[in-house]
Amino acid sequence: MIRAAAIFVVSCAMGAVAGAQSLCYRPEPPPDVAPPDDDPELRALLNDEYARYLLDVEDYLNCANDEARDVMEESREVLARWTAYFGAEAGIRAE
Repeated sequence: MIRAAAIFVVSCAMGAVAGAQSLCYRPEPPPDVAPPDDDPELRALLNDEYARYLLDVEDYLNCANDEARDVMEESREVLARWTAYFGAEAGIRAE
């Protein structure tokens, strides 16, 4: 009964953590099309595509850095809890 309750608590906690994770979407690069000299409209459109991509890349990198920072902090907390709970038993064994 205690084991079942512990499994329930752990699975609920894992669901809460998974729900809190953010998703970082890598932007699609602009098409590799050289801007024509004789079509200012298309040239402006392509220029906007490149500018939008670079702004989106900045957002993506900030998101990925935030996610990495959160995961590192979380893993330190889990490691501390693991060693506190299991002491010398806490160890990763290679198979």
